[in-house]
Amino acid sequence: VTAVRWPNSITRRALPGPHDRTPATMRLVEKLGELSAEAQGLKRAITTPHRLSMSEDRMYILREPYERAQRPELVKAIGFIRVGQKSLYMADVTQGHGLQRHSLLCVLDFFVH
Repeated sequence: VTAVRWPNSITRRALPGPHDRTPATMRLVEKLGELSAEAQGLKRAITTPHRLSMSEDRMYILREPYERAQRPELVKAIGFIRVGQKSLYMADVTQGHGLQRHSLLCVLDFFVH
């Protein structure tokens, strides 16, 4: 299996690619988001191509190698994880500083078949 990052893929042969906005890629991201929402019992997907394009979030897609696919466009996605920076507020009761804001890398969504 191969992990790829979208957008700004880390490998040239990856699907999806660095600026890949093909209908097939958009459908893949849309479908993975829908599968995640269904598995979590959500009313709608929280990972969509539009949300990814409007943020600095990264989506890492685990897929089978091209060599296993009969045709490259039929590469099977096994799952994904979406990460991004989020502001979290933490209480520092030992120092008496109240709430402090921290920008941390967080898991925002994921799904594995």
